[in-house]
Amino acid sequence: NPCDTNRFNSLHAIQTVGYYKVGGPKAAIELLNFMIKQCTDIYEYIDERAGYYVEIEDYLKALDDYNFLYEKRWVHFYGHVEFSLAYCYSKLNKNVEAIQFYNKAIDAKHNEIDKVYVNRGNCKYELNDYRGALSDYNKAIYKKSSVRYTELCNYKGRAKYFLKDYAGALADLT
Repeated sequence: NPCDTNRFNSLHAIQTVGYYKVGGPKAAIELLNFMIKQCTDIYEYIDERAGYYVEIEDYLKALDDYNFLYEKRWVHFYGHVEFSLAYCYSKLNKNVEAIQFYNKAIDAKHNEIDKVYVNRGNCKYELNDYRGALSDYNKAIYKKSSVRYTELCNYKGRAKYFLKDYAGALADLT
């Protein structure tokens, strides 16, 4: 029975074969489409498919899947769906929507909170909210971000430049 949740780990082995041997992420998506038709209540399959859609940069289909999971209030780990929604919205340059979901990922205590702050900061930067961006970058540093420190300094320096803090920008960018 493919809908037995105990067999979910077996699916990963099948997906890996489909992914690496048959035709990459599109083959894995085809397999997952088949599994989802049979097992409409195993949300892990939908989450996996959404991840493959992100990999092939089909953010609209990924959004469909993540929005479905969000509406079902499915929790894989804290803030996962919210972070994934925000990421897809940001890739589509829908930064206002992205920020809303990054806020929800923060509220849900996403396990990579530093990345949430960096990504939300980038969205704020794109919306010319340089103070908000700078605040988020500083929070990421405070959380001991896994994002490279030099990359964060670059982000901070650009935000400070637009805030006309040229000395601060120079200090961060050098």
